[in-house]
Amino acid sequence: MNLNMKCEFPTCSEQATQGNFCFQHFRVYGRKEATKKVRKPIAKFSEKRKAESPEYRAFVAKFLSQPENKICNIQAPGCTWKATTINHLKRRFKDTKMNSEFVEPCCANCNAYIEQNDLWARENGHLLSKYKV
Repeated sequence: MNLNMKCEFPTCSEQATQGNFCFQHFRVYGRKEATKKVRKPIAKFSEKRKAESPEYRAFVAKFLSQPENKICNIQAPGCTWKATTINHLKRRFKDTKMNSEFVEPCCANCNAYIEQNDLWARENGHLLSKYKV
């Protein structure tokens, strides 16, 4: 380091003591860029869910392709009458997720209505308790 070297800051006339800057300007301008830690994004689906997904989608497609499952069974306010998804009567548990006894055809509006109105769904038989056998 050359002792006669001046600070590289444009209006400073102090002697450079730390690299190319004086002590005061080194604190702000002389530090090396900290390496930013790259964060790994959170996976949208677990490895287990990714493995189950094709089988589940095939089950839904087969269930909705049957003639008796083309019309929405729920018919809540805002129903479109065309079944595009399924409602799980006992939520999505391992033993009931792909069991046609515990699913019913419904439109997306009715499915959302069930999620928002739990009591109404239970009173009308569209949601069963997971504790009752």
